[in-house]
Amino acid sequence: MDARTLADFSNLEPAQVEYFRNNHPGFIPDRWWDYKNGVQWQKTQNFLRTWWKWDIKAKQDISSLVRIVSSVFDPGNIFPGQFEDALDLPTFAAFDEMTWGAPFQRAVLHIYEHPWRARFCAECKKRFVAVEPKNKFCSDKCSNENRLRQKLKAWHAHKHEWRQKSRKSG
Repeated sequence: MDARTLADFSNLEPAQVEYFRNNHPGFIPDRWWDYKNGVQWQKTQNFLRTWWKWDIKAKQDISSLVRIVSSVFDPGNIFPGQFEDALDLPTFAAFDEMTWGAPFQRAVLHIYEHPWRARFCAECKKRFVAVEPKNKFCSDKCSNENRLRQKLKAWHAHKHEWRQKSRKSG
């Protein structure tokens, strides 16, 4: 479940932030969303998107994993009362400042341990977490749209011969 929420976070648009925050409380510390005047979440999302596309598959670059995991923290625990207006505060937390086992970190580590689950939908191109290795689509909707398009393509390519066969047999 946390891994799917991580995929949702990676696909998040600015207009969807409040919806995500309300529907996934505790996935990321609440004060973190406002840290550095609200740009921290976008920096973390960019790290995550790059990692999803390249680094997970290679599993070579542990620094990318550390960068993503340490970019989500509770700034109120590290900088009590200081983070509201300060843009020069760090983007990453030190390991001893982290709250380990938070849903975001668990999700990142789960994807790191199971890199085959990190996929891009063959239809809409959004990031998603595959349940099985054969999964190509993020949802039934995308799967159905893809199948319909394939059927229409086949119909347009073969409609004359199929109509003729239908007339001869009928």
